[in-house]
Amino acid sequence: NHALLSSAGGTFIADNLTLSNSAVLNGGDSLAFGPCSALVLDNSTILPTTPLTIGSAGVSAFTMASGSASIGDLYLGADNANGSLNFQSGNLYVWGTTAVAAGNFSTGTVFMAGGTLSNTNGEVLIGSHGTGLFTQAGGLVRAAGGHLGNAAGSKGTLDIQGGAFIASQYVTIGNQFGAQPCVVNVWTNGMLIVTNLGHTAYVDSVNGALTLKGGTLITDNLILTNGGSFTNSFGTLQFTGPYNVENGALAVTGGTLQAGTNFVVGSVFGSTGTVVVASGSTLSVTNGVFGLGNNGSTSAGSGSGTLTVSNSSVIATTM
Repeated sequence: NHALLSSAGGTFIADNLTLSNSAVLNGGDSLAFGPCSALVLDNSTILPTTPLTIGSAGVSAFTMASGSASIGDLYLGADNANGSLNFQSGNLYVWGTTAVAAGNFSTGTVFMAGGTLSNTNGEVLIGSHGTGLFTQAGGLVRAAGGHLGNAAGSKGTLDIQGGAFIASQYVTIGNQFGAQPCVVNVWTNGMLIVTNLGHTAYVDSVNGALTLKGGTLITDNLILTNGGSFTNSFGTLQFTGPYNVENGALAVTGGTLQAGTNFVVGSVFGSTGTVVVASGSTLSVTNGVFGLGNNGSTSAGSGSGTLTVSNSSVIATTM
């Protein structure tokens, strides 16, 4: 409270700390809170660009009420611990990595109602080594990348209910090492934007599930070749590249999905792609070729593609 806390080095460890009324916390090689501890930032500042661990043991929480914080890495939940972030307002700058459920057998949660999380030099890991949940009801996230389920046995869920989650390089949902089911939901009033000037950014569903549930999804590339799925229930989808559904699944269960160019299912040798069009929806492939199995040709068979249409429509210029 109107105070300056500083350290030339070492680790700053606290049980409970409230910074308010323009207080400043500055210094130290690292900051750690836990167990059963709380850090509250209200109209104050954290200056060190050093790691901050919320939940180094037991259960601890970080409340970002207002003000600003600049830290090197943010870890929510070390090994066998629980860390949470309640982001209400303010500006949080993370220069390295934001890891939700950072440690083995950990739990990490983020609830974001407002403010800005800037992680433009690194990635946001949701379920880094444990079980992570990121619920965004508002505010802005800017990151180089996002990854859900980073390690074997980990699990990540991103629920975008409002605000915008913007990644300049990638969002990867799941992994090939045995992560538990990882999920991204984009609800009404929410936006997931994965794009850059070179149009090389991508969303990759790797044994995970991406569902558009009324919000907005903008991406340069949508990868469905690694066992994951994409469901377009309703909302706004801005993706003009080709669809390649290989060892993955795509479902259209509401509105119209207009492909910008080719739409190919099961084109790679040994692959199995599945597309379902249901609930009165429409899949339109009028700007390219709809290729179903056999590499989109009538000879030299490659993969296997399955199309199921139930009370819906598929419109294609060439199939």
